[in-house]
Amino acid sequence: IHQTQLEAGHADIAFTECLAPTARIHAGTVTVRHLFALFGVELKLVTLELTGAQVRAVLEESARYFKQAKPGQPPRTSTDPDYPFYNYYLAQGVTYDLDASRPAGARIANLRFQGQPLDPARRFRVVTNIYLANGAAGYNMLAGAKVLWRSKQDLRELLVERLRKLGKLPTEPTANWRLLPAP
Repeated sequence: IHQTQLEAGHADIAFTECLAPTARIHAGTVTVRHLFALFGVELKLVTLELTGAQVRAVLEESARYFKQAKPGQPPRTSTDPDYPFYNYYLAQGVTYDLDASRPAGARIANLRFQGQPLDPARRFRVVTNIYLANGAAGYNMLAGAKVLWRSKQDLRELLVERLRKLGKLPTEPTANWRLLPAP
């Protein structure tokens, strides 16, 4: 999904929402129906011009999906039931750690772009869906950002095109971020 977004939006960084916990594509033939089922709604993409500080702010807001973890408690079991999974965004194009043992607003560590610490003043081409780009669900740091590109197609259609071009669904994770356990 991220790679589709990065290529379509000619971007440095991509944000995409967490898929529904029930989303699955099983081994075998992948159909258009499978790809369309990943997202409950049609989502157009936009590429925004954002600073490194705004990229960090999006990741910090997204990290609120996890309750502050207690020592010895794995963070994966500590999601906040009041924070909808579809407002939790993951990034590609950067590497980072999400430390759920830290307080909200200070959970993103080791944020890097191309191996270097992310410069908060540097400007990036960031692709995401129109929902996030409009500053919905607490992501007001994006409202009013300069729009560099708008997709004519829905993300699901772009995914179908990419799968047809590749001939198979990529299955290797990029492992560009880590959810750190509580100390």
